[in-house]
Amino acid sequence: MFSSSVIDFYEYCIKNELDVPAVRDKKIYQIYPGWDFGSPRWILGLMYIINKIHPEIFNFNIYAEADLFTRNFIG
Repeated sequence: MFSSSVIDFYEYCIKNELDVPAVRDKKIYQIYPGWDFGSPRWILGLMYIINKIHPEIFNFNIYAEADLFTRNFIG
């Protein structure tokens, strides 16, 4: 389900009667394309999700972090 859209994921959960707080409260977030697990860039997606879940604690500038990542790891 990593590459599914949020809507598809919700529909899958409802159809399969997955009753969990994240689905009930509609707190499922999609990370930017290409920033999913399996790629070294997954940490950017994790930072994005952390910003969404705990905005009172975290405020990563995702675009700046992505730029820094690209310069350091890709060149």
